[in-house]
Amino acid sequence: GGTTHNDTTINYWNEPLNITSTDSQFDGVSIIRLQENIVYKPASSDVDGAGPYAAIVVAKDNMTIDLFGFSLILDDSNIGAFDEDAYPSCDISTVKTVHGIYIKPGVKNTRIISSMGQYSKGSIRDFTGFGVLAEGLSGAANEIEQILIDNISVGDSFGGYSFEEASS
Repeated sequence: GGTTHNDTTINYWNEPLNITSTDSQFDGVSIIRLQENIVYKPASSDVDGAGPYAAIVVAKDNMTIDLFGFSLILDDSNIGAFDEDAYPSCDISTVKTVHGIYIKPGVKNTRIISSMGQYSKGSIRDFTGFGVLAEGLSGAANEIEQILIDNISVGDSFGGYSFEEASS
């Protein structure tokens, strides 16, 4: 977390936070603000099959994810830990790819920020995939549009940010 937060306050998530327009708990909600550090610790069975997998999945337009100076962290102990010190000689085929935040195709106007000020950045770290992944598919309705990332650091993840448009 940031310089003004106590990193010993940690909440563990075993399930991703799926922000959708069809879930009534997000009706009228445009900001999700963390109130403590979050460690995402999925079970191995939760990251089998078709992905992508992430701690936070954004499937609703006009959303702000405010880390508020806190950290979003992956605990990969259940899914095949990635040993960055052994890379590239370690067997990465056994590691499940989990991203910090995944923005679904066609979602518009997503902000990932830390509103605590420049000296208290939010962080996304230790993910086996990207800290933030946004994918677009062919067709105007599925393009990546209006993503803002501000005052966020991404570290110790396999990748930082990825914004991929499908080729037409």
